[in-house]
Amino acid sequence: VPGVTSVVAAPAYAGIPLTHRDHSSSVGIVTGHPVQKMSNISWESLVGLDTLIILMGVRNLPEIVNHLIEHKRSKDTPIAIIQDATLYTQNVLIGTLGDILQKARKSEIRPPCIIIIGEVVKLRKKLDWFKKVPREREVAAELRAGAKKEIRKNRPAIIAITERGLTLARKIQGLLGKADLFIPPALAARGSDSVQVYQNSLKELVAGLFTTYRALIFIMACGIVVRVIAPYLKDKHTDPAVVVVDEGGNFSISLLSGHEGGANNWAKKVASLIESRPVITTASEVFPRPSVVVGIGCHQGVSRQEVKEAIFESLKKAALSLKDVRNLATIANRKNEKGLIEFSQQYGIPVETFSLNQLKEVSFFSEPSKYALDVLGVKGVCEPVAMLSAQRNTLILKKIKWKNVTIAIAEVNSS
Repeated sequence: VPGVTSVVAAPAYAGIPLTHRDHSSSVGIVTGHPVQKMSNISWESLVGLDTLIILMGVRNLPEIVNHLIEHKRSKDTPIAIIQDATLYTQNVLIGTLGDILQKARKSEIRPPCIIIIGEVVKLRKKLDWFKKVPREREVAAELRAGAKKEIRKNRPAIIAITERGLTLARKIQGLLGKADLFIPPALAARGSDSVQVYQNSLKELVAGLFTTYRALIFIMACGIVVRVIAPYLKDKHTDPAVVVVDEGGNFSISLLSGHEGGANNWAKKVASLIESRPVITTASEVFPRPSVVVGIGCHQGVSRQEVKEAIFESLKKAALSLKDVRNLATIANRKNEKGLIEFSQQYGIPVETFSLNQLKEVSFFSEPSKYALDVLGVKGVCEPVAMLSAQRNTLILKKIKWKNVTIAIAEVNSS
C-alpha cells in the first residue's frame, strides 16, 4: 500500500494499544501531514485493516474521515486523537468517525497529534496508564492552566546590540507607535526615556522577554538570535513570534512561530514600514490557498447526494477543492434542510444563514431567479448569501443551476 507500513506489534499511546488479540490483528501506519496528498493513498486497502494509525493528520482530519466513510468504514468506528503522546501535556479526544469532526472543532486539541482508528480505542479506559500517575496528571493540568492564564504584552519588544542596529530599532519603534526597545549597557549613552538598558547578558534578557511579550524583533544576525532563543523554545502554540531584521534593513525575517504566533504578519508589517523585503518560509504562506464561501439555494427535500454533486462540480469548475471552503451559506428557511445538514456534518463544514431582508440588501445579480422572486420575493439566493458571508461584492463563480440546487462561490474578504 503506497505510504503505508503494516506491523504486527506496536506500543500503546494514552492507554490505547495498537494491536490486541481480541480486537486487532493488523495495523496500518500512514502520514496525514498537510503536504501529503490524500488522493495518493490507497484507501481501499486501509479500510480493510483492523487498526489505522495516522501521523500528523489533524489538519487533514475532515478529508481523512471523508475518505474512510466513502470507502465503507462505519461511522461508528472508534477514533482517538492524541496530542503530545506520553508527555505530561498529553491530551486525548475520543469519538467516532461520525462525530469526531464536531468534537474536534469544540476541543482545544492541537498538533502534534497521532490519530488511532479502530476497535482498540475502546480499551483506553481499561489500560489508561496516564490516570494511574497522579502527579504527572497534576503537572499536565498545571501546564495547561498556566498557558491559558499567561498574559503577554501585545506590543513587541525590539532588541538591538550595536549602534547601527539601534538607529534602525529607533526607526521601527517610532513607526510602530507602541514597542519597547532594549539595548545593552555599551549603548546606554545613546539611551532615552523610550529605551530600556538591560544589565545582564542578552541570553538572560531573552529568558524574561520570551514569556512576557507576544512578539520579539531582533536587529542583528540570525545566528545570534538562534543561539539565544534555543534554550527557551517549547512549541509553536506557546512560543512568541520572533522576527529578525538585518542591521542594513534589507530583510525582515519570520524566524519563529510564523503562522500560529503571528511572526509572518509582524515580518510583513516591519518590512512595509522600513521598505525591506519580508522573508516567509511557512508552507501556508509560500503556497497560499484561497478561502471561499459556497452559496447554496435549494428546493425542499433535496438529498445529500444532490448537494454533494452540485458543490463538488462547482468547485471543480472554479479550480478549487473542498479544502478551500471556509463555510457554506444559505437562506434562513433552509437551515434545517436534511440534505444540507447531512453534507455539512459529513465534511465538517459549517453553514451560515441569512434572512430574506438581508438578501434584499444585495444589489448584484448575474441572473435574477423567477422562482425566487415568485416564492420568496428576492432576486436570488445562492449569489447574495455567498457575497454576504464572504463580505465581498463580487463572485469567483456566478450562479450555476442544477436540478434542485443552485451554487455560487465568493472568495472570503481577508482585509
